[in-house]
Amino acid sequence: VKLGYVHPNSDVVGDAGDAHFFAVVEDITREKVARRKVVEVNRELQRLLEHRSLALTETNAHLREAATELADTRMALEETRRRHRLVLENTMAGLLMAKRGVVAYCNYRFEELLGYDRGELVGVPVARLFAPGCCAVRATCLAGDNHHTPPECVCRAVRADGTKLWVRRANIDF
Repeated sequence: VKLGYVHPNSDVVGDAGDAHFFAVVEDITREKVARRKVVEVNRELQRLLEHRSLALTETNAHLREAATELADTRMALEETRRRHRLVLENTMAGLLMAKRGVVAYCNYRFEELLGYDRGELVGVPVARLFAPGCCAVRATCLAGDNHHTPPECVCRAVRADGTKLWVRRANIDF
């Protein structure tokens, strides 16, 4: 509500007795309701923000913990790999690992037995390293059948210079 006085003759200044009283009434119910709703929505948004912020803080703490555990596990895995590599590289037996018929890994002793330089055999087809009919190539053994590979057999390997070398081979499935 706005209240005021208006004089009948705006040029004449008189007392309030000569003036006309006026009142302007405006309905602001919608505005008040809208403000109340805005306040309620803001409170709810604040509550949700605090709730989600707490959830994010907890999730962040869990992720940091998981990242620390992962880093520790990676370090342990690398240490285990280092130890296994030391064992593989320092054994007196020649070791060969193949994937899809191609050399994926062989230790220094295997390369030395066949007369190859370090790292030269990785990626070479296994069939090239053994004489035709060898159990390493055809999954058979000189004394075995064509359907079963015994855990150990004797084969002829082909050295880098083309000479043949008798080797005892043991299959290990991974």
